[in-house]
Amino acid sequence: MNRGYSYITLTDFPGECLYEIFLYLKNDNDSLFNYYALDIWLSYGLEYEYEPPTLRHVLSTEVYNLLFTHCKSLWNLRIGQWDDEYSVMDIAQIVRAPQTLSTLRHFELCGDFDWLTYEDLDNLSNILTIMSHFTFDLQSLKIDMSLDEDKCLLKRLRRLIKAQSALKSFTYSQKHGCVMDTKSIMTALTTQSKNLVNLVLDDIPLNMACLKFLEKFNNLKTIQFMFCNIKSSEVNYCKDTGKLIDVVPDEDDAEGNGDEPWKLNVEKLVFLKNNFRQMTINLVKMTHTTLRELTVDRATVELLTEITQRCVNLVYLAIGISSIPIDELYRISSMKLEVLVIGWNLSNTENIELSKEECEKLGKFLPTSLHHLYIDFPMTPSQLEVVLHNCVMPPIISLKFGLLDFEKCAIATLKRAKETNGFQEVRIVRPTLKAVTMIEKILQKERWENSLIRMVGFGRIIGIKVGIEREEPFGACEIQH
Repeated sequence: MNRGYSYITLTDFPGECLYEIFLYLKNDNDSLFNYYALDIWLSYGLEYEYEPPTLRHVLSTEVYNLLFTHCKSLWNLRIGQWDDEYSVMDIAQIVRAPQTLSTLRHFELCGDFDWLTYEDLDNLSNILTIMSHFTFDLQSLKIDMSLDEDKCLLKRLRRLIKAQSALKSFTYSQKHGCVMDTKSIMTALTTQSKNLVNLVLDDIPLNMACLKFLEKFNNLKTIQFMFCNIKSSEVNYCKDTGKLIDVVPDEDDAEGNGDEPWKLNVEKLVFLKNNFRQMTINLVKMTHTTLRELTVDRATVELLTEITQRCVNLVYLAIGISSIPIDELYRISSMKLEVLVIGWNLSNTENIELSKEECEKLGKFLPTSLHHLYIDFPMTPSQLEVVLHNCVMPPIISLKFGLLDFEKCAIATLKRAKETNGFQEVRIVRPTLKAVTMIEKILQKERWENSLIRMVGFGRIIGIKVGIEREEPFGACEIQH
């Protein structure tokens, strides 16, 4: 282990990895590793080229024992995996386990725990129980799990959250979860209201009652919502016994009634692929005095109105405009934005159908204060040329080019760049290749890279820097034909 930093993932190790680890340990005279397990691996795993049924369990047990017995500075720990064939070892009998876990700074728990045996669930519960008594200095905690019907793990996770003294970042994802679980986790999280800086809620059911606890947080800077859904009422039963577990009463207005029930002192909000709209508007209203960065992939005219009227301190805006008429974008022209990202429907695989008049308006509506313009959807060369000729060009522009239009779009962009004083850099968005055959994917990638190389060369000739845009405000998209 390195003295300053150790990273271990507790999962079933691949055979190739184990082989390399144990060869190293075999040659390490200071190692206290159990050579019997090593002999089993060498004789069965290598000589006969197959794995005895108990070998992986034996090896995993030895790795756990080695880790918790000899590691003095374990900072990062990840337990679980999204697989239906893995196990969790019992560390309750390892004397030094509490001391090892006491140094943790980053912890991640993930997996579909419905696949675990009762023994594995007990072992996992023991780990969480020990951590709640000895691990107090976590800086980040990530939970990515499936529905916990008997609430056993959630109960221990809540204790672990409450035990922390300086938690800065928290990520919570629960596939097929219920709104009561969300509310219970958020309640426990209020104990970190003075410390928490970043909050990510991913793929969970929620309503405004779940978020009411956020008003108690003093230092929260960023909240991100991804794949979340509104759930106003539900009745949950145990799948084994059929007994009623909990009931969530029906709320007349799960997303909020449009008023401002409380204030949030947050600088950055991110909304990606959620199924709610009114809640987005309400959260923007609650944060408008402090909000500086906002990302919304599915914006509406109503939301755009709130943004332009209330968010006077906003400097970064990434907005999906597929549901907003171009004529309504005039609202952003008076904003003092430094960075503007314009996106379209992320599933779209064709160039956007915009008339020449719409392209002219889009260019004219862009704020003159921009330092960086990011157009996150492909345009035809003629569309792009009209937009660029009708806007005040910012120093940096990021563009997405389709494969067939790459050369023409590049020429139009660099031609406009050459004509514009102060224009400094063009960044090309690298899209994700479409789900095609491997050969087609290789050919697409080669075409794209060759076009980029030619564009970089032409940019050097005219004194414009050309590079690749690394940021993906709305996530990866398919490459365009």
